[in-house]
Amino acid sequence: MDKKIALHSPAAFEITDDRTGEIYPCACQDWFPTRWMRQSGCGPTSASLIMSYMAQKEPRLASGLTRPLTRIRFAQYMCEIWNYVTPGRRGVNTLPHFSNGVLRYARDLGVELTAHSYDVPALCDRPKGWEPFRDFLLEGLAADAPVAFLNLSNGKVDELDSWHWITLVAHSQDSRFWALDNCKKLELDLKLWFSTALLGGGLVYFT
Repeated sequence: MDKKIALHSPAAFEITDDRTGEIYPCACQDWFPTRWMRQSGCGPTSASLIMSYMAQKEPRLASGLTRPLTRIRFAQYMCEIWNYVTPGRRGVNTLPHFSNGVLRYARDLGVELTAHSYDVPALCDRPKGWEPFRDFLLEGLAADAPVAFLNLSNGKVDELDSWHWITLVAHSQDSRFWALDNCKKLELDLKLWFSTALLGGGLVYFT
């Protein structure tokens, strides 16, 4: 595990604040216009980051989004994708809920994507070895695909919020990976999550 794998263009996630000029490492669900959207918008936010990244190779996915990315326009883009990755009463709490919405968004823009998913069951039913989970994540990053990560409980990883989607962008070292979450870049021990999170979750990326 000494070879680090990362997306080819990490700066592609950066967003400039139209008013202050501040550069954020990624978007934030607090940019949604309503309280409910801000409370439940982690899934659509992650989907927006992933689609905007993939739009570098397939411009139709940008739906008019231009670079450099700016906060006001990106917040509008998030609202567009909300219409496809739409939280219900329990948010976007399954991998199919997320991936089906992204696929429908892309299809409406004339782009056929393939979703790759890795489901993680509750701890009582989880396989003991975390290596298949790690290898799936590394395969996504090696394909230059941002990986959406759903964790329904954070276990002993204090940096994570429970019942939450974030976007994984790079391998750091050993079992640690870099993630984007609400205007922050975080380094997370995902083996610790895999071995301690009581509820499940999973990974999704698109090609």
